[in-house]
Amino acid sequence: MLAAVLGADASEKDLVRKRIEAFLDQLPANEGGAYGDGYNLMVALIKCVGKDASPTIRKYLHEAKPQRFHSVSQALHGVKDVWALDILEPMLADKRPTEGYTFPSGDPIRVCDYAAATLSSNHPELKYSKKGTYGELDREIDLMRQQIARMKK
Repeated sequence: MLAAVLGADASEKDLVRKRIEAFLDQLPANEGGAYGDGYNLMVALIKCVGKDASPTIRKYLHEAKPQRFHSVSQALHGVKDVWALDILEPMLADKRPTEGYTFPSGDPIRVCDYAAATLSSNHPELKYSKKGTYGELDREIDLMRQQIARMKK
């Protein structure tokens, strides 16, 4: 199915979105890792429908566990459009740890850390070092949130 949707033309965007949404609805609440079917479906959705992926992504994240936020953060790497920033920005407030992923210090990587890393990659003016204590990282994330607020004005 993924190969087929990647070959779809622009006139089939709505059909592609609906088919991917149907598959997403069948996924377990936690896939046990960030790079499972949810991630692959998100990548295909974003490639095929662009900004029209936003409502489906928001639905996928509604009351979701950290793994889904991690998957979406990774799927949005390279998406520099405002709609992607609007999805990632609220994640900067989510301090929940992701399962199975840690910093070199051994501390769990949090949802906010993945969102900050993706935002920094997509928008180099938003700095995020991925190094330091949670307190230091939280200060970088707070600064990023302030910069985003200024960008949106």
